[in-house]
Amino acid sequence: MQPDPYANEPTIEMRRDPQNQVPPDGYPYRQQYPVPDAQYPQDAPAQSPYQQAPQGYPVVDPHQQHLRQAVEEEDKAFTFSYVVAKIIDYLRWFLVVLEVALLLRFILKLIGADPTNPFASFLYSLTDVFLFPFKGLVHDPSFGATTIHYFEWTTLIGMLVYGLIFWVLRLFLQTVISRPGATSE
Repeated sequence: MQPDPYANEPTIEMRRDPQNQVPPDGYPYRQQYPVPDAQYPQDAPAQSPYQQAPQGYPVVDPHQQHLRQAVEEEDKAFTFSYVVAKIIDYLRWFLVVLEVALLLRFILKLIGADPTNPFASFLYSLTDVFLFPFKGLVHDPSFGATTIHYFEWTTLIGMLVYGLIFWVLRLFLQTVISRPGATSE
């Protein structure tokens, strides 16, 4: 399992309440009531810095409302970063599975595995999909008395190209979620 790349980031609860005074249920802003503007008379003088709220509505502090909006926006950004980080994790797992499958294909072709064997046949048909763009790129030499041993350059080229594509894609996605000026791996 990879270490958490966001271990130094504050949790959602810590960002909502800088003094870490989060209620036990973890939701410090559970009671949010919108105060409709139509309820306030436009020409009525305010007796305090805040207009009087209608019956049943709490008095809304504009500073608290601004703070809540900032926290909600930060939560959305944190959620976006989390989603992109999970996409990077899934891409990494897909790359590992693909590279292992291609390496197994290369080894089986090199040692001359019987292509009618169910496992070899399954592996060859599965990896043919990913190696289709590289077919005919170079000649794959065969050797041995029965010429069933192949040194597949196309498989090695495919492994290299897919590795580079996923590496560039991962760097791009990390750049999307990193702060400006932060260095990447």
